[in-house]
Amino acid sequence: MKYVFPTKTDIVPYTFNNHFKMRTVLSSICLFFIWYTASSQSTIEKYCQIEAYHKNGFTSAYTIRLVPGNVDSLFSFKNSDVIDRLKNVNGLTSISDAFNLLAEQGWKLIASATLGNGAQIEFFFKKDFDRKEVN
Repeated sequence: MKYVFPTKTDIVPYTFNNHFKMRTVLSSICLFFIWYTASSQSTIEKYCQIEAYHKNGFTSAYTIRLVPGNVDSLFSFKNSDVIDRLKNVNGLTSISDAFNLLAEQGWKLIASATLGNGAQIEFFFKKDFDRKEVN
């Protein structure tokens, strides 16, 4: 196979129109990256913990409660309904009911731990919030 050098008719001449198109494409790409980085910084992750205790050794029922944390300012929202809906977990007797309730609100399970001889289980959840929603 032999290489053929391009002729003058094969080379596209420089015109203002070609320059304008390239500049528009590069500007669009730059604006997309600026928008992407700005939008990715507008959310904040919040975490919550629920604990499940066996009611007694004879049943499979649990006592479930929300553990919001020790520092209130780290877990405060402009809309108090967020915490009120989370508190609906308190008093449930089934882990799957608690998971369904939290999943319905958009929380994702990220970790779990068993303490002692298995009588207590802790579950950790995460949810992304818009920074405007948090205090």
